[in-house]
Amino acid sequence: SIAVLPFVDLSPQKDQEYFCDGMTDEIIAKLSRFEGWKVIPRTSMMRYKSTDKDIKEIGQELDVITILEGSIRKEKDDIRVNAKLIRVEDSNHLWSETYEKKLESVFAIQGDVAEKIADALKVELSPEAKEQLAKRPTENLNAYDYYLKGRGFYYHYRRQDNENAIELFKKALELDPNYALAYAGLGDAYAQRTFRFGFPRSWLDSAIEVSEKAISIDPNSAEAYKALGLAYEYKGWYQKALEADRKAVELNPNYKAAVGNIGWVNWLIGEYVEAMKWFKKDLALDPTDAFSHYSIGDCYFGLDEYVKAEQWFRKSLDLQPDLVFAHQELSALFLAEGKYQKAIQSAQKILSADPNEFIGLIASGDAELYSGHYDRAKQYFGKAMAIDATRGDLLTRMGYVLWKTSQRDEAQKMFSQSLKIAQEAIEQGSEFFWIPYHVAAIHAIQGNKEEALKWMKKAIKAGFRQVRLCQRDPILENLHQDERFKQMMVQLKEIVDEMRKLVEETE
Repeated sequence: SIAVLPFVDLSPQKDQEYFCDGMTDEIIAKLSRFEGWKVIPRTSMMRYKSTDKDIKEIGQELDVITILEGSIRKEKDDIRVNAKLIRVEDSNHLWSETYEKKLESVFAIQGDVAEKIADALKVELSPEAKEQLAKRPTENLNAYDYYLKGRGFYYHYRRQDNENAIELFKKALELDPNYALAYAGLGDAYAQRTFRFGFPRSWLDSAIEVSEKAISIDPNSAEAYKALGLAYEYKGWYQKALEADRKAVELNPNYKAAVGNIGWVNWLIGEYVEAMKWFKKDLALDPTDAFSHYSIGDCYFGLDEYVKAEQWFRKSLDLQPDLVFAHQELSALFLAEGKYQKAIQSAQKILSADPNEFIGLIASGDAELYSGHYDRAKQYFGKAMAIDATRGDLLTRMGYVLWKTSQRDEAQKMFSQSLKIAQEAIEQGSEFFWIPYHVAAIHAIQGNKEEALKWMKKAIKAGFRQVRLCQRDPILENLHQDERFKQMMVQLKEIVDEMRKLVEETE
């Protein structure tokens, strides 16, 4: 097991941090391909930049046996790279080397460092593994520079940084139209446009296109398959997403993002036992990652283990207080428990950091909706719709608010648009349970119970599992006292109870 600390920038102007981060990323990526190794992912290691913790403390936190640390001095076309492999137990140096080369040798240095680490740890590499280590992702160093800068922006997961990343990936591709990693980066960023930042869903088609282009250039690119899987997941094409993510993990067994995504796709199709298995693998790759803790919390939420769910959400927020998704799901948990004021407070923590955060606006709107504060709910949903008016669930909930405030004509317009979006998504093959759920809600609001129950069955078949949340959701209020709906919830609870028992057996 090994962790690679961020390389320190010793360049004269101290302006090569992105280049040092790129070196860290590439060495992690190369080591991650070694079967049977545990390699801590880059997202975790970036937290140790400028740390004053010693090697032993870091090793214990990450549960690794060895740590690689190093520095880079880059000046014009010359680079000097120092690398040391240290055993955590006694701080002994197992290997160290200094490379003084021209910039064009950067890929050779990355491959050599990975190979020397394997030698030091007495790991025999196959000819195929050595071939992968020697691989040059691009012959254009300026394209490589743009790509590194783009990845640096992408990992901030902020709207403007994502846009900056897209521009930099495009610049890399202008210089090298066959740069697979740049296409994969573009695929990731296009997918995030839709999921995180409220851009139209048509960007997912663009994400699929560029990810497939990356695979056509490099069929052994784990990054490309992961990007494709991400786009498929957000598109609602879950079986395709699983195929792509599994291929990414096959190519890179330590690829944390792909491992976690397999867990999420299983969660989305309601297979919580399988989801928990992958979420625990994800956590094992980095015990300090906030998102991994959040993922397990969301699985417990679905399994009706609310105490455990809250504990895991709290752990994730201890590690990363601004993790939007943890605040969002903690708010949803409180809604399911009927603790509406707490739900409002959790959702507001997202907006206190960014008043225009799309996920925060929806979470706040939901919390106010459950609380019966229709004017406030309308305000939040309206702001969210100004960012993205193509989300069917958002239109349905805004329609419900208008319906409850005697604006029936406007509500019907919302419902019609939501149904149109749902029909298009279903025709395009979306398997997302939220689509039939909100179709059911529209029919319930309008008093069409037979249709509502039919669509609720489809939602459950697709993977909907949140019994208590469903029983409190205002948009389904016309079903709550229906005996057929109650029986449906009893049967759903039996499914959830059985999965919970199976998960408990593995703990």
